[in-house]
Amino acid sequence: MLPAYVPRAHDEHVRDWLRKVVEGGGTRLLVLRGGSCTGKTRTAFEAVREVMPDWRLVYPKTAQAMVELLSGVPLAPAGTVLWLDGHRSARAGV
Repeated sequence: MLPAYVPRAHDEHVRDWLRKVVEGGGTRLLVLRGGSCTGKTRTAFEAVREVMPDWRLVYPKTAQAMVELLSGVPLAPAGTVLWLDGHRSARAGV
């Protein structure tokens, strides 16, 4: 179980951006930058959970799993969040 979330000033910006994705459709990339252990993952998780509760969440755990996912047709159906949190292995190649 996660501890209670403490909202931050930037949370509403992230949620607004995600709402535009939900309303406008299409494919978008959101990158949250910041230092280590500053809450980027939790901010994104809480925003997706609130704004996109019915969307499919896909989290490839290895670079090979990501390659297999991205090799499929279609890549991902509409209403899918592709979660690449801390994916250093993806940048390393397969």
